[in-house]
Amino acid sequence: MDFSKYLPYAREHEREKINAVTKAGSINGACAALGIDQRNVRRALKNMKERIAREEGFAPEAGLNQPLAPSEILKGLSLIHI
Repeated sequence: MDFSKYLPYAREHEREKINAVTKAGSINGACAALGIDQRNVRRALKNMKERIAREEGFAPEAGLNQPLAPSEILKGLSLIHI
């Protein structure tokens, strides 16, 4: 998965993981480079995607490719694809 599209919304510790995954080409390679457990990286990236979808309304894999306007609030999102 291409996490680089999340960079504008990511926090500093999340950017570190995104850059490591991009540079290594895989989550396993990023874990080896960062010296941390694979579970921690996967959980951090999952939490980041959920936070960005909730706070910014940005979830490309769910078809939300543009951030929400400041006055809008995302109340729900179905991840069921037909």
